[in-house]
Amino acid sequence: MSVLPPTTTLKTDQNQISTSENDKTRKVVIPATSSSSSLVQSSSPETLNSDADIQKIYDCAKLIRDWPEVSSALTAHPEWLTRIPDNRQWAILHQIVYSGDVKHLDEALSLQATNSDFRLLCRGRDGKTVREVAAERASIHPTMLQCIERLVAIDELLDNAKSRKWDLVKQFITLQPDIVNEKSPYRRYYLIHHLAYVGQLDVFKDLSKICHFRLDLLAGNKTIIQLAREHNKIAFAEHIESLRTKSNEITEDKSDQTISSQLTGIKYYSSDF
Repeated sequence: MSVLPPTTTLKTDQNQISTSENDKTRKVVIPATSSSSSLVQSSSPETLNSDADIQKIYDCAKLIRDWPEVSSALTAHPEWLTRIPDNRQWAILHQIVYSGDVKHLDEALSLQATNSDFRLLCRGRDGKTVREVAAERASIHPTMLQCIERLVAIDELLDNAKSRKWDLVKQFITLQPDIVNEKSPYRRYYLIHHLAYVGQLDVFKDLSKICHFRLDLLAGNKTIIQLAREHNKIAFAEHIESLRTKSNEITEDKSDQTISSQLTGIKYYSSDF
């Protein structure tokens, strides 16, 4: 995704809310699932100064300053991204989305890989999700809205795969086949790893008719074949191995043809085209 230059906007939470309510920009309304839109509650301080610390980091995110300090704090306390400080309406995540800085969002989300409680569509005290914040700012930061919408689509696809709802998975891939090899920064598995985990070879073959799976994707530094074998899904592992072997043979054949063409001046064309 391309990154747009962030626009610095210094507003209080209340000003942000009233501006959003009076804004005439287009809003994208997509039904949210109950599991992904739960209200974020303020948590008890983990240390004596944690409340003061999170207030400081929140202000840095809100005023778009000292990002390295924000990143360092979220590395140590990833849960702070969606925690709402006292006397605030939003979480740090809302402020990052409001700023429109996609690069900062990507970095913050990647730090959530160890936070099993993270939900992208958490709500602020005003009831708004980051999708709504991005939609209200779409005329200023359109790339941020595109990024959020894509993350929401990927999350829904992978949630359906995790729940073994293969019919819904197929519907998603049919409508948006380009997300088949993507995952959110805070996710562990791609779609193909969910298939390998449970050995759904028939589903894999069916989906392969409408999209192209990358076979070199890693999850936790493990290949698709390793994951399948670890869970005793031998048929799935062997099928992927055969596909990779064929792919390597085709690559080597094309390489040989290129070298031969360079030496003889005769061009070789693939019979597939």
